[in-house]
Amino acid sequence: FHGCDETLLYALMMGAVGGVGLLYNLLPKTILGIYEAFQAGKFREANEQQLQLSAFINFFLRHAEGNAVGLAKGVMAGLGFSCGQARSPNPPISKESVDRVIQAAKKFWT
Repeated sequence: FHGCDETLLYALMMGAVGGVGLLYNLLPKTILGIYEAFQAGKFREANEQQLQLSAFINFFLRHAEGNAVGLAKGVMAGLGFSCGQARSPNPPISKESVDRVIQAAKKFWT
């Protein structure tokens, strides 16, 4: 298994059988799309989805306020899945950052 969201497809190409990533919880349709396109040999399609995921990751990290886990937990809570707060020493996340990420992620859910 591979653990870096930004390089899931490339790990699959090198022999990984799956992945475990923080943002997989927020964008499961995209992650599954990358995996299924790869399995079907649709490498161009898989790469396009990986690049879209990478753009979202960059957006997410710009709004993480030094606490990617806390932001992911905030987004999950905003979707109705309470995961608690990120533990110390992680700083708190602003509601504005959570709301921005939820809005950006919505385009991946349709």
